[in-house]
Amino acid sequence: PDGCLLTSTSGRLSSNWSSVTTTVQRVVHASVLLDFDGARILTDPWLSERPGYLQGEPRSVESAADLPELAGIVISHGHYDHCDLPALAAYPDKTVPFAVVRGLADRVRKAGFTNVVELDPWQSTNLGPVRVTAAPARHGVPEVTCVLQDAGKSVFFGADTLRIDELD
Repeated sequence: PDGCLLTSTSGRLSSNWSSVTTTVQRVVHASVLLDFDGARILTDPWLSERPGYLQGEPRSVESAADLPELAGIVISHGHYDHCDLPALAAYPDKTVPFAVVRGLADRVRKAGFTNVVELDPWQSTNLGPVRVTAAPARHGVPEVTCVLQDAGKSVFFGADTLRIDELD
């Protein structure tokens, strides 16, 4: 948009589209911390490595214990490199709200988290002040992409989806 300023410092992007500041901090792969003026959302947490799943780059957050206070967590699908629940279980706030693809809630609850909402495409929920709307995806397993919105700002999170007509 006209008048939008994006700045980058240490891998973070900030904009001045409105009085609300939105930043994006890449953690690793599809895991990012979105900060909507203090309301932080973590996407597709991947906080450890195991054989066959090497990150190949340093993470900007070492472990779940190093994460800031979160307004919520979004998980697009159940692959390990997007849904690292054993590592995420070290996050101290077990009531942090989750928005996950349908079929994943039981796994998240078994990891100790209690506030989980499953979404199908075009369904929405709030994670703190941030509105999360699931959108279609195609990846060979059940997956959703998401539009996250707060104070007139929107961020599209594409996860691992292929480009599909429904998203054009």
